[in-house]
Amino acid sequence: LGALLLPGCGRGDVPLNNQQIAEAIENLAVEEVPEEKGPPPPALAEIGGPERERELPSGSGCEFSQGGRLLFVSAAGDALAKVNGFPVHFAASGPTGATGGYYITERFSLSIGRRADAAEAAETTAGWPARLVLTDRRQEENNVLRVDGAWRCGA
Repeated sequence: LGALLLPGCGRGDVPLNNQQIAEAIENLAVEEVPEEKGPPPPALAEIGGPERERELPSGSGCEFSQGGRLLFVSAAGDALAKVNGFPVHFAASGPTGATGGYYITERFSLSIGRRADAAEAAETTAGWPARLVLTDRRQEENNVLRVDGAWRCGA
């Protein structure tokens, strides 16, 4: 407490009053702990035409898009999404078709499922209304991205 009353070492320093001492003690006692933020959820970016041609073999397959942006495509036994800004190749983990599909990598799993019946889908040219779910299996929290869009095969 003597150190708080005499903040400097030299003579002539004015001692702290009770209010200043209380504030100094409070400032020392309250430790600001920075808020810990977990990693962001996985993100999908649009796959451009040249990127698709470079990364995937040619041939018909299936694709998922949202608002005209191609987010996922599968063709000739390979599948591609641009996850967190990088092209990621997925392997099919089951059959792929008009009802959707399930794909995996060591880190990610991606599923696409149709959300409407055949009559509703027949009225659109964009494909089946569908939901894509991307999971980052290395993250414990905030690890899932859900995107509604259109799924079509034979593209």
